[in-house]
Amino acid sequence: MRALGTPQARGSARTIGGGVAAAGIAAGVDSRSATSARRVSPLCILFAVQVMAFVLLTLGAFTMFTTSRIEHAETVKELQRLREDKARLEGELSALRPREAAARAAGGALARDARPSAPPADAARADAPAAAAVAGLAARLRDALRGQCAYATVGWWTYEVCPFRSARQYHAGGSGGSGAAGAGGAGGGGGGGGDAFSLGEFSDEVVNGAGANAPSTARVHLLSNGDACANGRKRQVRVTLLCGADRAAQLAQVREDAECEYVADVATSAACLPGERPAAPAGGGEPGVAERVGAKSGALARLARSLGGAAVVEGSRYEGLARAGTDAIDEKREAIVEAFRHSWRGYVEFAWGRDEFQPLGKKAKPDWIGLGLTAIDSLSTLHLMGLTAEFESTVSWISEHVAASRALPRPISFFEATIRCLGGLISGYELSGAQPLLDKAIDIGDALLRAFATPSGLPYSQINLRTGAGGIASWTKGNLLLAEVGTVQLEFFKLAQLSGRADFYEKAAAAFTLLDEKHPRTGVLATKNGGRLWPLYVSPADGSLVGTSVSWGAMGDSFYEYTLKAYLLVGRKSPAYLSMYRDAVQGMRDSLLATSPVDGSVYVAEMANGKVVPKMDHLACFLPGLLALGSWLLRADDPALADADLALAKQLAATCWKMYSKQHTGVAPEFVRFDAVRGMYNGQNHNLLRPETAESLFILWRVTKDPLYREQGWAMFLAFDKWCRVPSGGFAGLKDVTRENPLKDDTMQSFWLAETLKYLYLLFADDDKLDLTQWVFTTEAHPIRIMSEPPDALALRRWATAASG
Repeated sequence: MRALGTPQARGSARTIGGGVAAAGIAAGVDSRSATSARRVSPLCILFAVQVMAFVLLTLGAFTMFTTSRIEHAETVKELQRLREDKARLEGELSALRPREAAARAAGGALARDARPSAPPADAARADAPAAAAVAGLAARLRDALRGQCAYATVGWWTYEVCPFRSARQYHAGGSGGSGAAGAGGAGGGGGGGGDAFSLGEFSDEVVNGAGANAPSTARVHLLSNGDACANGRKRQVRVTLLCGADRAAQLAQVREDAECEYVADVATSAACLPGERPAAPAGGGEPGVAERVGAKSGALARLARSLGGAAVVEGSRYEGLARAGTDAIDEKREAIVEAFRHSWRGYVEFAWGRDEFQPLGKKAKPDWIGLGLTAIDSLSTLHLMGLTAEFESTVSWISEHVAASRALPRPISFFEATIRCLGGLISGYELSGAQPLLDKAIDIGDALLRAFATPSGLPYSQINLRTGAGGIASWTKGNLLLAEVGTVQLEFFKLAQLSGRADFYEKAAAAFTLLDEKHPRTGVLATKNGGRLWPLYVSPADGSLVGTSVSWGAMGDSFYEYTLKAYLLVGRKSPAYLSMYRDAVQGMRDSLLATSPVDGSVYVAEMANGKVVPKMDHLACFLPGLLALGSWLLRADDPALADADLALAKQLAATCWKMYSKQHTGVAPEFVRFDAVRGMYNGQNHNLLRPETAESLFILWRVTKDPLYREQGWAMFLAFDKWCRVPSGGFAGLKDVTRENPLKDDTMQSFWLAETLKYLYLLFADDDKLDLTQWVFTTEAHPIRIMSEPPDALALRRWATAASG
C-alpha cells in the first residue's frame, strides 16, 4: 500500500484521470452530449480500474517470476558445487585404489644412500645438500601437520598418532580379543594407568628412524620413551609419512613389529613429493574402511557396534542411536566429540591461525579481529573434551603468534575481543595452568583496558588494539550498547585475580555500578512490582540511559546474564549485583512476559520505544538456563521464588525447543514472532549455529535431571549434523531452515566450537566434568573458577600474602 504514495503512483493516477476527462469532452461533441457523458463516464472509470488491476497483477507475477529465477539460480549453483565435490572425491578415491608399491618405492628411494661407493669424505660433501633438503622438508612437514592427529581402531584398541608430537594407545571399551596390535604391547601392563598407554613422544634429540637400519629421512621419525611394557622396555613408534590424497592426516596402518615397537603409516598430501601419486592403504582397498574408525575413542567404537557394526566415519549420521534421553549416553557424547573433531580438522586444514573458516569455500574468512579468533575461542572446549594434543599445539601457536600488537591495525569490536579472545585465554589458563595463555591474556587485557576512556568511564564499543584509539559505531547515533558495556565484568574480574592487578577489576566494576546508579527504581523503565528494565542505549558522556527500547535478545542479553554471574563469581559478596538481577527478572515478568493464545507458548517479548513487540530472538533462549541456575544456587535465599523461577525456566525452554521442532530441518530460525492467528511464526529463517538453547538444555539437565532435556539436545545435534555438516571439514549455518534442502551460508562461527558443541557435550557428560558450584560460564561459554570475594586491591594483597606465606 505504501507504493500508492510514491511519485510514480501519483503520476499514474493523473494520467488515468486525464483519459476520463478526454472521454467526456468527446462525448459532448455528440448531439446527445450531456446524457451520453453521464452514461459513458462510469464505463471509463470501470475500464481504468481494470487497467490498474491488470498492471498490479502483472507486476506481482513478474516479481514472483524474478524471485523464483533467483532462487533457482542459487539452487543450480549449489547443485553444481555438489557435483564438483562429488567428482573431486571420486577422483581422489580412484587415485587411492592402486597398491602402494610405487609410493613406497619412492619413499624407500629417499632412504637409500645414493652414493654407496663414494669415499667417506666425498660422500659427506655430496650428502650435505641432500641433508639440507631433508631438513627443509622436515620443517615444512612439521609446520603443515601442526595440531593434527590421526586415529585408527584395530580390534579393541584405538590409536592416536600426532606426527612430530606424540602417540598413544587406549582401550576401546568392552571385552574381547586384543586385536592385531596386542594388549597394550606384547607383555602388556606397565605405565599409562588403566587401559591407556603412551607409545612415545617426539624429541629433536632423538635421531629420526627406529633402529640402526631405519631410514633417516624427512618422512620418517621416531616417537620414543613411551610407557614401559611389563618387561621394562619403553614403548616407541616409528612414524612414516606417506603421500596421501587429503591434507588432513589419516592413519593408514598401525602394527606392532616387535615387542613394544610399533610402526605407524600416516597418509597426508603434505608429504607428497613432486609428481608422486597418493599411496593406497596397506592391503589395498578404500581408506578408512578396513580397520579405521573415525570415532577416535572407545565409546564411539561401541557406537559403531550399536549401529550394526559398521565403521562410523566422518560424514556419517547417528540416527541409529536410541533417541531416549536415558540411552546410549557415552556414544552420544563421543558422537559430539567427533563433530568437534570434524569442525576442527576443517579449520586447521584450510584456515589455521585465521579468525573464522568458510567450509564450502575451503578457505579463511577475511579477518575482523586478527588474533586467530577460532583457535583461541576453542581452547576451553579442546581441554574439556580431552583433546590434549590439539590443545597443546594451539597453546604453542598462540604463544608464538598472538599479541595485541599483531591485531588488525584498525578499530575492532571491544565486546567480541573481550568475550572471545580475552575470555578464551583466561579460561584456557584456568583449566590447564598453561602460563603462555595467562601472559597473552594480560597483554590483550592491557590493550582492551584503554577502551575505558569515555567521559563516563564506560568502555568504547570499538578499540584499536595497536594504538589504543577508541570509537563508537555510527549506527548507534553516538550511544553505547547495553550488552557491550555490561558484559565485560567476568573476564576483567578474573584477570584482576590472576594478574594481581586491581585496575582490571576497578574499571569493569565501575561500569556495573554506573549502570545501577543511573537507573533509579522510580525511572521510566521501572515496573509495577519493583522491577527494572535497562534500555539498549547508554550515553558515553555520563552513563545515562537513553530511550525506552528493551531486549533480552540482541544488544541487551548478556548484560542481564552478567548481573547474576558476576554475583556468583565474586563469592556472592557484591549484593548490588544480586539486586540488579532480581530487579531485571521482575521487570521482565511485569512488562515483557507473554503467552500465545494459539498454543500457550510462553515467551519474552521486546520493547520498541516503550511499545511491547511480540518477538523473541533465539539469543534470548539463554534465559531459561539463567533462571534455572539462579533458582538452584540461590534456593536457600528464597525457596518460593526459586520454585517460580524454575517453573518459568521450563516454560521458556519449551518455547525455545519449539523454535527447532516446528521447522522442517529441525534447526531453529534467528527469531520468531507471535500473533493471535498464527501463534509462533518465523521472523528470519536463517540459522548461525547459535548455542543459547543448547546452553539452557544443559543447565536444566543439571538442575532437574529430567531426561527430556537430553532427548531434545540429541535431536538438536542430529539436525545440525544432518544439514550443517560439510564433508570436507567443518559445519556451516543455514540460509533458510524451512527449505526442503536448505542452502548453507559458508561460515563456521567460532561460537559453534566455543559454545554450541561444548554445551551439547556437557549435556551428556557426568556432573563432575564441571561442577557448577565451583565454576561459572562466561557469555561465550568459557568456564572460570569462582572466587571467594571481589578482587579489589585489599583482596589482592591478602591473597598475595597468603600465597607467599
